[in-house]
Amino acid sequence: MEALNFDLFDLEAPEESLALPPLESLGRKPRFTSPAALKPIADIPRSSYRIRPEDVLYPAGAKHKIAANLTAIRLLKELEHSGRSPSDDECRQLIQYSGWGGIPQAFDPDRQEFAREYEELKAALTAQEYVSARSSTLNSHYTPKFLIEFLWKIAEKAGIAGGEFGEFGAGVGHFIGMMPEQIRGRFTAVEIDDISGRIMRQLYPNARIIIDDLAKTLIKRNSLDLVIGNVPFDQVGPHDSDYVGYNLHNYCIARALDALKPGGLAILLTSASTMDSKSVNARGNFASRAALLAAIRLPNTAFEEVGTEVVADILILQKGAENREKFLELQAIETPDHTGIMRVNEYFAAHPEMVLGTPSNTGKMYGRGGNATILPFSRPLAELLTVPELAVQQVEQPEPDLFGDTGEQPLEVELPYPMREYTLFQFDNRIWQCRNHRGVLFTDRNGREFSGNERRKLEHFIDFKETLNTLLALQLDPQAAAIAIEGKRALLNRQYDYHIRQFGRLNNRIVHRNMQEDPDYLKLAATENIR
Repeated sequence: MEALNFDLFDLEAPEESLALPPLESLGRKPRFTSPAALKPIADIPRSSYRIRPEDVLYPAGAKHKIAANLTAIRLLKELEHSGRSPSDDECRQLIQYSGWGGIPQAFDPDRQEFAREYEELKAALTAQEYVSARSSTLNSHYTPKFLIEFLWKIAEKAGIAGGEFGEFGAGVGHFIGMMPEQIRGRFTAVEIDDISGRIMRQLYPNARIIIDDLAKTLIKRNSLDLVIGNVPFDQVGPHDSDYVGYNLHNYCIARALDALKPGGLAILLTSASTMDSKSVNARGNFASRAALLAAIRLPNTAFEEVGTEVVADILILQKGAENREKFLELQAIETPDHTGIMRVNEYFAAHPEMVLGTPSNTGKMYGRGGNATILPFSRPLAELLTVPELAVQQVEQPEPDLFGDTGEQPLEVELPYPMREYTLFQFDNRIWQCRNHRGVLFTDRNGREFSGNERRKLEHFIDFKETLNTLLALQLDPQAAAIAIEGKRALLNRQYDYHIRQFGRLNNRIVHRNMQEDPDYLKLAATENIR
């Protein structure tokens, strides 16, 4: 199988695109009868699977990989349908789900040698799952087992023994399954792919698993002791007003630093473009908030067993620590194989021993040669990996900020009635948002509840959209009285006039940035006739 090549350098992110959600038939919202109806979400009392040395994570060859994926998908759906927990042998089948990166032939109806797999795949997936799987063939790649083990060795060397851990782009959870037994950590794992996330829930029920886009996921700031993993690589990042123009891997690193406690560690695999991009925007952000303790550059064969050729770096960052290594600028070096000048991060120019291969301008990108790459040494990479010395620093912890402290009040509640994802609602004088079929306290990026004018704006938005939905339901009801419809229409007009006077136009996305995830925001904004 021909290896895929990834562009190592940053491109500009596309402009934001918002789609109008379909208008649904909406009934009147049930009223709360008692606070006792809302109970905190409880952990599932079942042990998580631990990956063993003999376990196979990535079957060799396209045919075997497709077969293992299909077996895992069928098993997942049977488990979900029956409601039972997977056995030990079934867990060994589930961990072999490795996504569709590098095997586009499974989706090609003209490839006769894969005709059976093509038909089985279409039968195993829903239409939505099929489209999602087919779109992931270029960027859905998992981490080789020896690299997962190495990142955990770094964590042990850094003194990590337990605490709150995170992984952003967790796949089916191999970093959770390979956490050393002597480390006691509780994971918050985010994964955008639905099938991967559902498999991860079967394997690791005691972890907090969020199946969603990271840009739409609330991870409380200063809440994690460690973020570990292989961040997803993509030149295009999500729309986030805090990190405009960031590609996907740099965005994940920035969010990891947001989530870490002062002194917490990020041990991450990322594209070499994080360190070698001409733009210092992302690196400047990282350097302002964390120290680079060490970085290791891997050769372009590091991911060959999972079907891709890419130069990647391991970064070890400590939040709030003093920077003793420079890693902002690029520096020109002469390649050892005499293929010309290469511009690399100043850290690697100062520490060539941290480059586990030969810098060369013989790489191929989109079929063209002459690109920067790292050629492998003759010895296997697994033999070259040595945990570096890490000058982990003692970082002073800030005084507790009691502003907005919620004490013993729950941060998550059961939904009072079925609602769409990201719907904002009020209960008990607090604002909540529907996330993964539960209510999550709606807060700003610092984990604080909104107050002042922003709080009033959110409360009015919720009342405003409920009036609109009630009016639409009345208009669709043939039994509704005309006077009731006119009354709601008049109320909607009064609420609109008030909202404009107090907060500004609905179509101003800057003013209404905290409401844009709500599925009714665009519907409400569409009622505004701007002249």
